[in-house]
Amino acid sequence: MAVGTGRTDDLGPDRILEDRDEVRINAGKNSTPEQPPGSVPSKKGSEPATAHSTVADWFKRGLWLQSQKHYLEAIRAFNKALELQPGLAEAWAERGLAWSRKGEMDRAMADYTKALEIDPDLARAYYYRGREWHDLEALDSAIDDYTEALAREPRRAEAYFHRGRAWAAMLFQDRAMTDFSRALEINPGLAEAYYHRGLAWLDKRDLDRAIEDLSRAIDLAPRLTEVFCFRALAWQRKGDLSRSGLDYSRAIEIDPSLARAWSGLGMIRALQGNLDGAIADYTRAINLQPKDAALYYNRGLAWALRGEPERAIADYTKALALDPEDAEALNNRGLAWFRQGKIDLALADYNAALEVRDDPEIYYNRGLAWAAKNEPEKALADVKKAMTLTSDDRDYRDLAARLADTIKKAHKASR
Repeated sequence: MAVGTGRTDDLGPDRILEDRDEVRINAGKNSTPEQPPGSVPSKKGSEPATAHSTVADWFKRGLWLQSQKHYLEAIRAFNKALELQPGLAEAWAERGLAWSRKGEMDRAMADYTKALEIDPDLARAYYYRGREWHDLEALDSAIDDYTEALAREPRRAEAYFHRGRAWAAMLFQDRAMTDFSRALEINPGLAEAYYHRGLAWLDKRDLDRAIEDLSRAIDLAPRLTEVFCFRALAWQRKGDLSRSGLDYSRAIEIDPSLARAWSGLGMIRALQGNLDGAIADYTRAINLQPKDAALYYNRGLAWALRGEPERAIADYTKALALDPEDAEALNNRGLAWFRQGKIDLALADYNAALEVRDDPEIYYNRGLAWAAKNEPEKALADVKKAMTLTSDDRDYRDLAARLADTIKKAHKASR
């Protein structure tokens, strides 16, 4: 099997935008904090609220604490605001966001829903709840809430962006790209929107547009390592291995602990024929991410091409320990056993692979194994099965003809 069949990471990295708007409330005439004699009002919002604080004071305090990632303290401040004004929908929404960032999703959802009971037109509550549904992978509900938010605030770029992500996750790439483009019309500096639109172009195999959008994302956010990795993948698909390798190397310079980049660089080196370099890169990736079956599989391919079947078998075995139903790893390990003359072990792997997936290559390989065991009838049956699963293949037809001739001669000799 060619090195080009090695695996790359799925499209779908995610980066959460910190996108909460500034919140404005109308707390009535007493919105100005009372100050002790001789004190100077703080403009930073960092001064603690006091027993004489107003709703606005506690709310502002909660927002500041939340911005500093002091979520429990923020929740306490929003509680104080809600004690003074239980109908303040914005405080319910912002407390929900604080609960979310503490990992208390149920409490967050309850607060968003309460905010919307009080104010059904509070766009940010729909948006926050949409993000929660998104994290729960309830994509239909997320899209519904993003749409409700946009109906009330049509210039909310981040809502278009995240709705686009949801459409992309549901494989509606055209809808996703429309939303990413709307987000960029509102906020041309939104690097993540270029990034995800680039991924959509990549999924649609429009490599030039993918590279253009990913390059814009890099210009805006030059330390987003995932963008370099996916532009590298686009360059690889265009056949420009040098530029692909350069992008993986740039990602590694930014973050040497990025297993995806080491794996991608290993792939490029393997395709360039540098198997020692590929093995070294895959090994770095494995050290960083030892539970990734694809890394062992790809290194196994490199060992096989280097003519070291024992090491290839060891890596395929590690891949199968992590993913026992990996038909490709079973097939390739079977091929390695076959080349060592261990036909029964090869047959066992081919049989297991065919339980997972009907594949012409696996039937063909099993046919070769049966032929090596002098079982031409079984071999011919497998090769004929392979021929039914693929378009006309000369190797399959040639082997079938040879096997038929062997069977015919054997029948004549037995008379």
